Amino acid sequence: MADADLYLDCFAGICGNMLLGALVDVGVDFHELHDTLAALPVTGFDLTCERTQRAGIAATHVQVRCAESHHHRRLNDCCEIIDRSALPARVKEDATRTFRCLAEAEAAVHGITVDEVQFHEVGAVDAIVDIVGTCWAFNRLGIRHAYHGPVNLGDGLVTCSHGNYPVPVPAVQRLLVDRPTLHGLAAISGVGELTTPTGAALLAALTRPATATTVQTVLGTGYGAGDRDSAGFPNCLRLNILAMAAGATRRETIVELVCDIDDSNPEWLPAAADDARMAGAVDVTFAPITGKEGRPATRVTALCPPDAAPTVEISLFRHTTTFGVRRRELSRVCLVRRWTTVETPFGPVRVKEGWLGDERLQVSPEYRDCLACSRNHGVPVREVYRAALASLPAAGEQPARDEAP
Repeated sequence: MADADLYLDCFAGICGNMLLGALVDVGVDFHELHDTLAALPVTGFDLTCERTQRAGIAATHVQVRCAESHHHRRLNDCCEIIDRSALPARVKEDATRTFRCLAEAEAAVHGITVDEVQFHEVGAVDAIVDIVGTCWAFNRLGIRHAYHGPVNLGDGLVTCSHGNYPVPVPAVQRLLVDRPTLHGLAAISGVGELTTPTGAALLAALTRPATATTVQTVLGTGYGAGDRDSAGFPNCLRLNILAMAAGATRRETIVELVCDIDDSNPEWLPAAADDARMAGAVDVTFAPITGKEGRPATRVTALCPPDAAPTVEISLFRHTTTFGVRRRELSRVCLVRRWTTVETPFGPVRVKEGWLGDERLQVSPEYRDCLACSRNHGVPVREVYRAALASLPAAGEQPARDEAP
């Protein structure tokens, strides 16, 4: 089921282990997932998996059991664990972005800075396993786009460290701003919390709301069981793997965010671009311009999916000196992409292909792979680049859709 899209039907809400269970149910190998998470530089947890039922529906229940501790972790601690791991770069980026979404929501709710947010040790380990495991499984399946329908938040009250809170808790409400939600189930009152902060953060960082045009062929369906076996409804997350129809090109909506800066240390700008990409931007560019009163300035342009635009806007405000960000919605046409890994004398390198119908028009070796090989062997990057192109096989068959790196 690799190289497909994903749709999450959150009729009973979503939490981290429900999503992991649905991913295993749809085909991710649990033993490979377990070994990947066990290799993380973090201890004090155990991961189990079992087939079960929820209101008569067969589902997979993945459970994270954590040892009790009174220690706390901050965002930087969690990000360091992810960065020190041997996970693929894309998994690290997705997991870090998810944790940042969670920390930003908690910071806004409590009126503190992101760096002051503390995750209780058990909650932090649980979240690390759920978030890293989900990001790894997305990458393992080759998921390019993930969508979700209305998210059931539940109803009633939930008990937390600050007392009894109405459902949803504030962090969940903030994470799902501008996304479709439901409150509870018809004819059933007081179901409690159905969507957790970790589940909401995964939706905010990795998915976008489905639209009426999100119509695709279902390749497979999986169910992830929640911890509770509630009476009257299946406490499950339903996950569909989708296949896009073949096409010569892909047309999509993209948001362009622009700000002009004439009072910033230029050394700060590369870091600002990195933060914008972590917030969801697909590309960030700089261009020299002449500002007001003839001052030299830099135009920062970030392109991002519509659902990521608010987060990228906040990133630009936080990490540059701009007082305003211009925004416009554009339509772009893209070649269908396919990723191929080639073996060179300096090591493996991924190569991105661009297809127009049955014609391969573009090939581009992945720069980060070329840079790593060049440093390992002490040769110029251009030599690795040339070797990758020379090792590229014949075009073969055209891809039916975009393929994930």
